[in-house]
Amino acid sequence: MIVAFGAPIHTQASVSDNINATQECLQNPDVACPDTTPTAAEMETPSAAVSFNAWEYVKMLGTFVLVIALLFLVLKFVTKRNQRVQQHALMQNLGGVPVGQQKSIQLVKVGNKIMMVGVGDNVQLLKELDDQEEIEALLSIYNAQQSDEELLPYFMKFFKKKQQSAPPQDFGAELNKRLAEIKQGRAQELEQWRQKEDNER
Repeated sequence: MIVAFGAPIHTQASVSDNINATQECLQNPDVACPDTTPTAAEMETPSAAVSFNAWEYVKMLGTFVLVIALLFLVLKFVTKRNQRVQQHALMQNLGGVPVGQQKSIQLVKVGNKIMMVGVGDNVQLLKELDDQEEIEALLSIYNAQQSDEELLPYFMKFFKKKQQSAPPQDFGAELNKRLAEIKQGRAQELEQWRQKEDNER
């Protein structure tokens, strides 16, 4: 601060000295006037801009690391809290695998049981897992994945989701398409049922 304010005061003093000397030369033409052109050293006056030294960079880097660490701790706290809430829930989705367009197989934990559910146009129970060893193995894999996901920064997961997301489609067109598919499927099932009834008679 002192250097920044000291430079303009020094500059103002030298400018006023030059003005006074110039006025004396003009008023007294008999007196020899000294050469007042500034030298190269005088031209390089200290600038008012603040220069950064190594300590400033270290402080700035330290502050940046501190902010990132705080964000990471807040993210970890929110993730832990969500996990605690999810663990106390009656139903928990353990994950799924897409097997086609708008179709997937999901593992759902209901109480102490794990069920394999097919999700498509409707939801259908595929299998109920009874083997305790298999249930414990699946839960240990799920818990390991959850702890691994905590280590990944949130913004990395956010960018991956953005890259994997499909472009949005027109909702009205998609709804009409689905309704037409359902209507066609029901008509085919009704026709098959009628043929089966006719064959039995």
